[in-house]
Amino acid sequence: MVKDIDFRDKTSGWKGYSVSACDEDTSITIPASEDEFMKAFLRDYILRPSCYACQFKGQNTCSDIIIGDFWAIDSCLPEFNDDKGVSSVIINTKKGLNFFNSIDANCIENREVAIGQAFQPALIKSAGKPAMRSYYFEHLTEKNLADLNSDVLSRSQGRQLSINKNKVIYFIYRCLRFAKRKTIGRIRQTDPKTPELGKHWIVSPDDDFLTRQSCCGCAACKQACPVNAISMHHDSEGFDYPVIDAVKCIHCNKCQKVCPIHTPLVFNVEKNRKVYASVNTNLAERLSSSSGGIFPLLAKEAIHNGGVVFGVELRKDENDLNAVHSYVEREDELSKFYGSKYLQSQIGDSYKDVQSFLRQGRQVLFSGTGCQIAGLLKYLGKQDTSNLLTVEVICHGVPSPMVFHKYIDELNLRMSGGGDT
Repeated sequence: MVKDIDFRDKTSGWKGYSVSACDEDTSITIPASEDEFMKAFLRDYILRPSCYACQFKGQNTCSDIIIGDFWAIDSCLPEFNDDKGVSSVIINTKKGLNFFNSIDANCIENREVAIGQAFQPALIKSAGKPAMRSYYFEHLTEKNLADLNSDVLSRSQGRQLSINKNKVIYFIYRCLRFAKRKTIGRIRQTDPKTPELGKHWIVSPDDDFLTRQSCCGCAACKQACPVNAISMHHDSEGFDYPVIDAVKCIHCNKCQKVCPIHTPLVFNVEKNRKVYASVNTNLAERLSSSSGGIFPLLAKEAIHNGGVVFGVELRKDENDLNAVHSYVEREDELSKFYGSKYLQSQIGDSYKDVQSFLRQGRQVLFSGTGCQIAGLLKYLGKQDTSNLLTVEVICHGVPSPMVFHKYIDELNLRMSGGGDT
């Protein structure tokens, strides 16, 4: 059984990275361009519905610091690129800048750049929703990922050719798609995986305040509920959504108040943001990270200050490998947070834990996607957050856990043949 997976194995370089997985006896390495999960992810077929209209990009970001790959390093600073990864570091607040500047200068190399040079499309806009997305999930259980990816790609190309030839047909097709979406409405008891009667998907007993297309799954509502009336359940595509128990609900509306979609957060980003191309001078840490290894430096600085670091680990349970948010208080435990996990993490009670540590007067570094950080800040409300540093990872979108687990099952079958690849 696969016990660990590295989505950004840079053994062959940052540009030509691979996906590597291992179990107790076997390992396998697949070039990212040939990996079936990465194909579906980067072609946007398997993203959470809300990722196609993300509300936490550009000036709507809520984080102190944003980190990600520095894509334009060859054209911007070619002499700074050794093909081992360079981080783009965007500082949104004075608090973030002060913290970043506190990192030991011997541990980091920086080059200040213009924000346009650190540009990635995912910084300012959502992924586009493919026309074949519904088809992908409808046929997920029937085919292996390689056949499904090939099928969807060929159908997409055929459909595009047809559309280019006849704009009238394309117009009719779009109208039909719109009409179909309008009939879907909100998720209710008709969902094939709906809980027992008396519980409702993403709706309060008083008002439907969210839809499946808008809920980002941050779970702020679940953690804010004073009577534990909200739980997270998988829908038919494998994404977690909040479910309200109408029997337990006391109609306090705290779920709506902490929802970053229903009541957006007002956050002040510095007009003149600092932007850097940065690398960790510790090569081992840099290679174990997705880009330039800046997260380890930020995390260690928080630990040295007596703080707590929240991040995402890939946790091996009985038969599953899941992305889970957790926290550590020791430097030797930080490595499980390194590297990309192309999944939406199970947030658990992380917001409650952050709140508890802040009330103790401890420094907290919380890393996550933009929507998770927005959910955290909404949950904390008016609480003093001067000791909180939020670090956002540039997010292309979060893939379906159901697709990921199918992918792991296929890797297990492939690895059971023995030998390294």
